[in-house]
Amino acid sequence: PPMSKQLTSNRYYPCLLCSCPTGQERKARAELKDLVVAALEDEGSGSDSDDGGDDLEAELSKLRKRGRRGGGAAGVDAVETGISGLVAVFFRRAERVVVAASNAVNLSKEEAKTEEEEEEEKEPSAPPEKKKKVEVSTTTPAPAPAPAPAPPHHPPTVPNSVASHIISSVTSASGRSSRFLLRLIPLQSTCYVDLGELVAAAGPVIERMVASAATSKVQPTFEILVKKRMCDSAALERSLIITAIASLVPEPFKVDLKAPRFTILIECFKNTAGVGLVEGYREQKKMNLQELRDEAAAASS
Repeated sequence: PPMSKQLTSNRYYPCLLCSCPTGQERKARAELKDLVVAALEDEGSGSDSDDGGDDLEAELSKLRKRGRRGGGAAGVDAVETGISGLVAVFFRRAERVVVAASNAVNLSKEEAKTEEEEEEEKEPSAPPEKKKKVEVSTTTPAPAPAPAPAPPHHPPTVPNSVASHIISSVTSASGRSSRFLLRLIPLQSTCYVDLGELVAAAGPVIERMVASAATSKVQPTFEILVKKRMCDSAALERSLIITAIASLVPEPFKVDLKAPRFTILIECFKNTAGVGLVEGYREQKKMNLQELRDEAAAASS
């Protein structure tokens, strides 16, 4: 299918973007998919990550064991984005979260119709019945139990774990080499290119950041990095995106553009946008594989 349709069909799944040399997108896509599948097949790929523990391992296990339409045995779909120097892998076995401008729901747009509405369409309306005399009870009915609150949704952390596994693999002396991949960009949530959807998608990501920061007594710091690729939407100016996302970050978080603990990644590519969260992003050379390889080689020598 056309590349724009590939992006549209994978929207709302978590994603791992990767930059590559211009003109090498097809080879980079194949190489990225091989590395992602190898990471998912590695039973120990979740053990070295700090992002989620048992929950993350359960997500990885789900991705490894069960296939998905269009995603192959590992449940991933590698696509060329149609943008020079950019390829992507979408994790189609993770939870698909369709976001609206005001909330996030775990349904696709096609599934938004309720079961009651479907039943009403299937069954014709019955003729009105004759009124019957009804005896009124004098006892007060017991109040209906309050519905259980919906559990908070946290975006899948699989892209971060896979990215960490790939970095470990390509920087290890005995690991796999990478010829066409330059920089990894894990996105825990993707959506349509719309400021309202982007804010809704960022909400759960920031919740995870707040939960992670609560484990430390040091004042948490963050930065927001925005990258737009073939996306000319006037409603998505860089300053507007930063202002909207920053308004979601609570105190006592403080902006630090030199050495922040957390980096919120905002990627807008064609008709798709994504939000990612990486801890220690600058310490990891912004996930630039060549710089990480050089650093590992210098350390070993």
